Amino acid sequence: MPPHLTGGTVDLTIVDQKNRQLDMGTKYLEFNTKTYTFSKSISKKVKNNRKLLINAMETAGFVNYPLEWWHWSYGDRYWAAVLNKKYSIYDGI
Repeated sequence: MPPHLTGGTVDLTIVDQKNRQLDMGTKYLEFNTKTYTFSKSISKKVKNNRKLLINAMETAGFVNYPLEWWHWSYGDRYWAAVLNKKYSIYDGI
């Protein structure tokens, strides 16, 4: 079952005080090596912006799918596997 169908996966970014998206180095759903969360092909500014996202999401208990900086899971099968949980919280809906 695709992770988004469980309700335990979100795609997101960060916006500033003026509701402008921070530069994350690629567009949403753009697929290349720059979309990798820890890509070596992105600028220092983009790395810092992604670090903000990573820190916020990991603090909240989410895990990232490393090929897509925007893709975060909580409670689905991927989350359970990464965190060595015995069970996921969510199943298909």
